[in-house]
Amino acid sequence: MPLVTYLKPETAVLLHSQTREAVLEELIQVVCRTQPGLDPETVSAEVAHREGELNTCISPGIALPHARIAGMDGFAVAVGLSPTGVAWGSEQNDDPVHIVAMVLGDENRADEHIRILGQIASVFTQQDLLERLKQCTDGASLYRQLIETEPSRPASDDARTDAQNRAILQQASQLADKLSAGAVIVLGPRHIGRYLRVLDRPADQSWLLAAPATPRDRPREDGVFDAMISIPSRGLSGRQRVNVVVLIGLLNGLIRGDDVAICVYGREEAQLLDTVHVVDLRHQFEELLLLSHEIRDSDIAPEVLYRVLQLANDLAIEGREGHPVGTLFTLGDYQQVAQYTHQIVINPFRGYAAEEKNILDPSLAETIKEFSLLDGAFVVCGDGEVMAAGACVQMQFPADGSMSGLGTRHAAGVAISAATQALAIVLSQSTGTVSVYKSGRRILALSRSRE
Repeated sequence: MPLVTYLKPETAVLLHSQTREAVLEELIQVVCRTQPGLDPETVSAEVAHREGELNTCISPGIALPHARIAGMDGFAVAVGLSPTGVAWGSEQNDDPVHIVAMVLGDENRADEHIRILGQIASVFTQQDLLERLKQCTDGASLYRQLIETEPSRPASDDARTDAQNRAILQQASQLADKLSAGAVIVLGPRHIGRYLRVLDRPADQSWLLAAPATPRDRPREDGVFDAMISIPSRGLSGRQRVNVVVLIGLLNGLIRGDDVAICVYGREEAQLLDTVHVVDLRHQFEELLLLSHEIRDSDIAPEVLYRVLQLANDLAIEGREGHPVGTLFTLGDYQQVAQYTHQIVINPFRGYAAEEKNILDPSLAETIKEFSLLDGAFVVCGDGEVMAAGACVQMQFPADGSMSGLGTRHAAGVAISAATQALAIVLSQSTGTVSVYKSGRRILALSRSRE
């Protein structure tokens, strides 16, 4: 976890300042005391510039200010807790900010900077973490709570839960052995790995963990899992989560197209595993196999696709201003997509540097969600750079009736994916379903769970 790597006991502090500007200066001084080569005035100017460009609230009560500093060697993190809360000036959310995590990094390592921001954001947006952190009384307890955010034991010590989880995982292991499965994939909370430590399983059996917002390149959990896959899963049924994990696993090379995989899961966010699902990729997921091959041959980075799916899924659940929203993302093949789009409104992303409008930056999440209220589409490059919002897909739809019954947004997604190498990710305002289109076909549909 990045916090273990970059956060130090002396950079976790209780904040005394009462304004956003003063809090930023307080944390800058904290970082600079541990990084003697940093000039506080230079850091202050860069952080202020970034705050002026884009508000850095990433969720209610939590802010993630950050900056890339010329001449800085590596990365540093400071986390401050404000017991009373500080007004952060977010138009999207007027809740006071209690946790401020500041990230400073090398100016020349933009990709790594964005990746670290995403990893740290995934830690701070864990359910109930903010409430736990607000109970801390000093910097030492704040530091301890932060580095213990991934519990080493299950939340429930109930003997029946333990027995069932062990039995389900043991059966999955035995089934994988009999079917010569390429992998066993556990869709569940990270602490589920505790059961694997006492499991009787072949030494060469591959086990993968699929969990929300878990960076794929994070260290293995004490050697229990061979790899981890990030999946957006809020509100999705077990079968929907299997679809997503198959696609992401294929794109990241963690499972092969000729594999049989054993998927184990329970209800969303549940501590109890209750389902073993045999997945024969060649026969059950032909469309996803084709899509994974096409994406690998395109300019679309897997982590960017994951991020767009995550944002679309969040919008499907949360809506905006209390109302459901619909939106369209075009992803990849920007030069061709640009020929078929024009602005309905002034492009809010025009004029910003590429690194300031990358969809992988967690600070951009609230902005994306706010602009989802605009008519039109988001146009996103394969590397995550957001080129436009409020764009109209302008092309002639076929007159053969093939789009009969589709709304305008879905028809535009079908058409742009057929005319270019781009993916179209469409969120339906009426149903909350997230659809992925490629080459004019719907390849994947994620709808809200009724489990």
